[in-house]
Amino acid sequence: CMEIVRRENDEVSHAARSVEGRLIQVESELTRAARVKRDAEEERDVLKTRAEKSEKLASVLQDKVNDYEDEIRHLKKDVVEMDELEQM
Repeated sequence: CMEIVRRENDEVSHAARSVEGRLIQVESELTRAARVKRDAEEERDVLKTRAEKSEKLASVLQDKVNDYEDEIRHLKKDVVEMDELEQM
């Protein structure tokens, strides 16, 4: 009878150690996953900031292109007017 109790006690102890080991492993995996998630979020934030800066720069450059195109149109108009005046 004592042998059966001792054997069951050993089995319970072994099962408890096994569960404890698995819990430690899961905790380690969760910690690693949290670190990977944090790193990914930081990288996402960096990329988002770069994208926003690029969009702002693209807008500024497009405004400059538009200004240059307007200036070219005015200069072409001036050239046409000068040609007309010269032909008079």
